[in-house]
Amino acid sequence: MPQPSESSFVGAAARALIHPLPIVLAVGTVVSAMAAPILVMPGAIAWLLSVIVIAGMRSVRGRGPEVDVGALPPSIRAALAGVDEAIDELQRAIGSVPAEQMPMFEGVRQDAEQVRSAVWRLASSAGALHRHLASNRPEDLQSEIDGLRARLDGTEDPGARADLENALERAEARVQRREAQMVTLERYRATLRDLQTSAQEMADRAVNLAAGESLEARQYDEESPVHRMTELKAGVAALEEVMGSDAM
Repeated sequence: MPQPSESSFVGAAARALIHPLPIVLAVGTVVSAMAAPILVMPGAIAWLLSVIVIAGMRSVRGRGPEVDVGALPPSIRAALAGVDEAIDELQRAIGSVPAEQMPMFEGVRQDAEQVRSAVWRLASSAGALHRHLASNRPEDLQSEIDGLRARLDGTEDPGARADLENALERAEARVQRREAQMVTLERYRATLRDLQTSAQEMADRAVNLAAGESLEARQYDEESPVHRMTELKAGVAALEEVMGSDAM
């Protein structure tokens, strides 16, 4: 299944409309047309080409690896859909921010797409972890350990006991790895929830600014878009390191 909808060409084209270059070309075309109407067509063509080029670059940059969403557990599929919707909402809201306040959000827009791509890349690892955990049920592992302990208690031969002790140690290590993998998978789910909530909150901030809220009053507080996005990027980067080592 393809990556999130906003990384598609259509979504990228919508965002390209508010890129400075198409805006400058549109204004220039209108001004030039007042003096020489013949310049309307060349200006319109230049504007259209700029939108297509910018959208194409953003679409390719935002496209991540294909992910078989059907292989993911329902909870992760739902969380990814929530993240997509929240980031799409954030991008639309940023588009409504007044031009003089847009620099505050320009980095946020790009970072949001990078974070989106990262959690989608990690979706494959999360799905692999989920399938591995499902195929290694804790009750089966515990039954294996209990059986090895029982055999060890009934064995006196030194060589056989050494083999059983090694097998028991490996089985117990598998239980510990499974517990660590469960924690990693829950961290991924928690990251998706945090990303969705933060994107929604940043969208609210953007809407408030568009409605006239003072930029200076809250630009650098702990809940500012830049601060929240910096925290999210750090959290996702740390999760990438953990899941890179835990993925089966």
